[in-house]
Amino acid sequence: MAVYFDHRVQAPDSSGSAALLAWHSSQPLLAVASINPASGGSVDVYLQQGEHVELCHVERGFSPALLRWHPTKPLLAVGWETGETLLLTHPHGEQTLLPQNTHTACITLLEWSSSGARLVTGDEAGVLALWKVDARGRLHGNHVTKQQYNKPLTTCIFRPTPPTEDVAMLAKAAVSGDEDALDKFNWRKSSKGGGVWSPGSQEGLTIYASTADGQTYTAYLISISVSLLQVQKMFYSERRAMLAVVTDSLLLSQFSLGPEGGAQELSKVKLSGRGGHTADIVWMESGLLITASGEQHIRLWDLERDDNYILSLDENLGFEKGELLNCVSYCAAKDVLAAGTNRGRVALWQMVTVTNQKADTKTQWKLQTPTELEGNITQLQSLRSTGSFQCDSVALAVHEENIYTVEPNRVQVRTPQGTVKQLLTFSEAEGNPIMLDVCGSYLAVGTDAAHVRVFDLTRREAKPLCNAKNMAELIPDLGALRSVKCNASGNQISILITQINGRPDHRVYFYDVEMDTLSHFDFFTGRPLSGLSQSDDNQRSRDNELELAGRYPVSQFWDQSEPRLFVCESLLVNSEFHHVDQSHATEKVQGVAVEVLVVTFFVTQEHGLLLQDTHPKPPALQGLCIMCLMVCIYICVCVCVCFSEAVWENMARMCVKSRRLDVARVCLGNMGNARAARALREAEKEPELEARIAVLATQLGMLEDAERLYRSCGRFDLLNKFYQAAGRWQQAVEMAETHDRIHLRTTYYSYAQHLEAMGDKSLALTYYERSDTHRFEVPRMLMEDTLSLEIYINKMKDKSLYKWWGHYLESQSDMESALRFYDYAQDYLSQVRVHCYLGNIQKASEIANETGNRAASYHVARQYEGQEKISQSVHFYTRAQAYNNAIRLCKENNMDEQLMNLALLSNPEDMMDTACYYEEKGAHMDRAVMLYHKKILMCWCCYKTIYHDALQLCLDQNLTITEDLAERMTVSRGSAHLTEAERKELLERIADSCMRQGNYHLATKKYTQAGKKIKVCHKFNYKNTFMEIKNCTFIILHIYYTIHVL
Repeated sequence: MAVYFDHRVQAPDSSGSAALLAWHSSQPLLAVASINPASGGSVDVYLQQGEHVELCHVERGFSPALLRWHPTKPLLAVGWETGETLLLTHPHGEQTLLPQNTHTACITLLEWSSSGARLVTGDEAGVLALWKVDARGRLHGNHVTKQQYNKPLTTCIFRPTPPTEDVAMLAKAAVSGDEDALDKFNWRKSSKGGGVWSPGSQEGLTIYASTADGQTYTAYLISISVSLLQVQKMFYSERRAMLAVVTDSLLLSQFSLGPEGGAQELSKVKLSGRGGHTADIVWMESGLLITASGEQHIRLWDLERDDNYILSLDENLGFEKGELLNCVSYCAAKDVLAAGTNRGRVALWQMVTVTNQKADTKTQWKLQTPTELEGNITQLQSLRSTGSFQCDSVALAVHEENIYTVEPNRVQVRTPQGTVKQLLTFSEAEGNPIMLDVCGSYLAVGTDAAHVRVFDLTRREAKPLCNAKNMAELIPDLGALRSVKCNASGNQISILITQINGRPDHRVYFYDVEMDTLSHFDFFTGRPLSGLSQSDDNQRSRDNELELAGRYPVSQFWDQSEPRLFVCESLLVNSEFHHVDQSHATEKVQGVAVEVLVVTFFVTQEHGLLLQDTHPKPPALQGLCIMCLMVCIYICVCVCVCFSEAVWENMARMCVKSRRLDVARVCLGNMGNARAARALREAEKEPELEARIAVLATQLGMLEDAERLYRSCGRFDLLNKFYQAAGRWQQAVEMAETHDRIHLRTTYYSYAQHLEAMGDKSLALTYYERSDTHRFEVPRMLMEDTLSLEIYINKMKDKSLYKWWGHYLESQSDMESALRFYDYAQDYLSQVRVHCYLGNIQKASEIANETGNRAASYHVARQYEGQEKISQSVHFYTRAQAYNNAIRLCKENNMDEQLMNLALLSNPEDMMDTACYYEEKGAHMDRAVMLYHKKILMCWCCYKTIYHDALQLCLDQNLTITEDLAERMTVSRGSAHLTEAERKELLERIADSCMRQGNYHLATKKYTQAGKKIKVCHKFNYKNTFMEIKNCTFIILHIYYTIHVL
């Protein structure tokens, strides 16, 4: 049975809708041409499973018209609607443009010769050109020849030279002067009335090209008339030397061809088909013509037997009534016929040989189960095989580029072409290999002598991971091995056996390669060997035991990436084999027995065998094991149930129970649930495992489990968010009020936003107030209902709201109302600003004088200064404590009387500036002296505190007091800044600081300068050390010190 897998092409974002596709005939390469109405067209190359080859991306500002692969090399010919033609090389993406002056119209012909040495190009203007390509796929200069037919070219084929002709011998004869040989190499011998066009002396090819008016040209002067209809397809039968031509109206004409290219019409027949629909036509070398024209069946014409018949779809296999077949493709290597339908299915017919009772054999087409895709399928192409070989092997496995086959006492490692690279030998006692299984990078081998062995395939050659183990020594009543599988890490082997009496065993055995131990799960009882089950759900475990009891395993599989995930298919035991109460064994909730169950396990060394879940097998599946020897000899072993998104989701749900986040990531990836995968990745920062599992449960819709997990780990903050996301706002508010008070205001605010979105503005007001955001959120919410907003503001009597409403009224030019609300808000600056705007500066002055508000006074002062009312401006600058502005006005306007008082109220810098002003002016020198004296006294008062502050800074910041720094902080004897007692106190504090820092020499010096010689001896009993830090901090102390120099 053949099984087909679909892979979605990983198309770039810039590509448009696919218009053309072409498979390479011998390599797994797919070319897709796309058309984007906005940007033009593009051509991309993909590998067999849809991987995009980025280097082979070609874009143009116009649409692609045709794609043709070289028959053997990874070389793609691309024709565009403008006449441009290029050769694209895989995988490097090298592009070779054909000369641009060759074609100026849309390309309609691209055909390679059978060997790939010649390429024919043609366009809608009737220009046909022949190109030569060397053995490396490189273009040789300009075209070999060029013909002009003045009519759009439609199709083209090559007719190879008959096998009896030896081209090399013809060439030798021509060189020797043989006239006949020379004639055969003469493309345009006019003496014969128009010779055959046979370009390419190495191939001896004849080219047949058709034009839109129904003419088919084999030479420059000879044409075949086909009823003046457009030719759609041409086919050449080498066995019959016959040319078949099909027009767009499905008129089939057959011509016999002469050795020089001449043609004689043999027959003409009208084929059946759906009108108004372009037929997709396929030709088989056996003389079978197959068409699909949008009908409910495909038509087949046997031209040799002059017979025809149809192939229809079968609704019992999954097709729909009225489903139409649009396109058709044939794989000659496997005798498989494929057709695409308008419902997104691919119908497959396999050619089989049937023998009747009279021993007569005949071939017929057998319809297979369809492959489900999406959309309307309009084009199909088959991929041919890359290699084949004959081999008699009872088991087969594939890993990367290696094929594993068996023969007596050994396993052969082969290339895709069949060459034996390595032999894995088994002794006579170990038996003959009969079972092979590859999982990940490990190969499990089972023999007919019940031995198992695992090989590591990660290296260049396969290496044994363990010695062959005889299962007959560990498993009683073992008759023969039935199935042997290994996991993705190669440390577990699962085994199904047949007992001595020939019956299948109802156990699945697990052999631990590393621990050399054997365990099993008994489907007859529904329990593992240890009886281990999930303790957090005993009732569910008992239900699973009842569901599994009375069954036996038939197939088994390990996950290809997760080494702990194991899946098994089980069937009900026949009563004649085992006596069991089937009423319990098959009991289901619906009361209907399920014949086939798919059971999932987790197998670990720490916890043994853990039963996860059971699922009834979908009826559309015939089994879990899918082994397929396809066109390229690929073997695929997989768990089919895991192809279903629903099954992956169920497995992810079980990960919540088992708390296996690593497995959950695999499940989410296969589900394609990017949002859940991202949420789980972001939850990794949470320290509690329960919190991370709760995130998974939330994404899977297991809300009760998520709530329980959040409560169990005490993450009430996350539970609060969970309630909010679920719309359970009352519970969220209660949770915030009782357990999550740090987010109480945030919860109130979020609930208020939710209520506002729901239209419940009255309740939203309450929660905006509780969140203390009502001062800006409520005006925003009620902005369209100004009456309600004014009522709310008057009700709240909040100064911030009064001020906001005053601003709003001011913006609406309602100054009187604005002044009233500014008064309610006690916003004196706004009142003064509005009065000044209205020209009522006297009222503004009264408000500033009465309230003493500095901002209001400053604004009034600026207004008076603008009106050049200097005395009033100085007055309000003084009330605003903006003394420097008042001093500035007094200096500019010679108001020396007020200047002295303002300077005394201001800072020392202003005092110094004012004193300099008096000194420069030469008047009021007594005032200048008084200000200088005031400045000096203020500085002297600061000196003592500066020294002590600098020393304290050293102690607080652990600054090392160097000798230079200590000398700068030392006040000389007789200084006017400090008294003698204060000077000695300062010296003693410096010495104490040096002692703490371990600088005993400097401490002794300062104690001696302070007259504390006895204290020196006492202090040496203490030793403290402090850290030295940056030398740049010395600048700070230096600034403190240098102030006394002023």
